[in-house]
Amino acid sequence: MRLVGSCRIASGTPCMLESFVIGVPMVAWPLYAEQRMNVILFEEGAKVALRVKVGKNGVLRREEVAKMV
Repeated sequence: MRLVGSCRIASGTPCMLESFVIGVPMVAWPLYAEQRMNVILFEEGAKVALRVKVGKNGVLRREEVAKMV
């Protein structure tokens, strides 16, 4: 039985790999370091993640998350 339908993650390597291995779609919100590259690999390469779009002030709006899910 699958308990998680999708996962919002900060896009760190461990979280992205764990979600990928168990087959959970990801809504990614990269913040710094390797996270931006991870999102590119998983969004454009493997096609298992979607990157959220934040506003100019850096705030993620609930409407954006709802649209992604």
